[in-house]
Amino acid sequence: MDALFGVDASFPTRPFITPPVAMTDLNYAGEDDDPTLPDDQLEIYFTSNRSGAGDIYRSVRPSTTAGWSVPVAVTELTTAAIELTPEISADGLTLYFARDTGTLDIHVSTRATRTSPWSPPTLVSELSTALNDDSAVISPDGLVILVTRYETSAPASLWIATRPTPTSSWGAPVRATDLDAAGVEPNQAWLGERVVFYTANALPVSQEPRAALRTGPTSFGPPTPILELDLPGPQSDPWLSSDLGTIYFESEDDLYMTTRAP
Repeated sequence: MDALFGVDASFPTRPFITPPVAMTDLNYAGEDDDPTLPDDQLEIYFTSNRSGAGDIYRSVRPSTTAGWSVPVAVTELTTAAIELTPEISADGLTLYFARDTGTLDIHVSTRATRTSPWSPPTLVSELSTALNDDSAVISPDGLVILVTRYETSAPASLWIATRPTPTSSWGAPVRATDLDAAGVEPNQAWLGERVVFYTANALPVSQEPRAALRTGPTSFGPPTPILELDLPGPQSDPWLSSDLGTIYFESEDDLYMTTRAP
């Protein structure tokens, strides 16, 4: 049995170092949240209101032990509208985010290489509704996506869509009732075939990270608390490395990270 999930002994069991480290290279006096990174962790994208409105910012570094560059707004993704909840693919070539044009809708942008500019964002109509939709997190194989939806007079809910190939259109999303029955704090992160998400017993006071194993195209097993990730203080907007060794998250409008003990 693995201490992190209760299954799959291939997952590491070393504890995370606490307290988490504030990312002073990136944080601003206003609001910074929604960190997302490609798998090599040499870029980071996040939402910030340092320009006066919610925009997506980017910072880079030459290695995982180096400091981050001064964050700059991603001009290809920036408009007069609010852009938030960026989610980048593991290879760093596809980025989903939400844009507020009356309601929050899911948009996507791509690039040919890690140094290429981002393409003009396009609306992902099959994932967007007349309600607010954001936090579109794609699985490592590019075939499954989870979206947070805010329904009228109801808690946020998670919806899941699939597609046969990474270049196909998404199928119609269905509600992931296996995941959100206990209430969801928006933003979630894939761990291979698992998804980490935050449930809330009493928002905004209590947030508990949990994981669930995907058991079918749109179904999941029972969510399990991840005690190792239940760090001191409120946490949301998680990003976890593929080896589960590093986690970035937001707490009280600042970005933090922590790693596993050696």
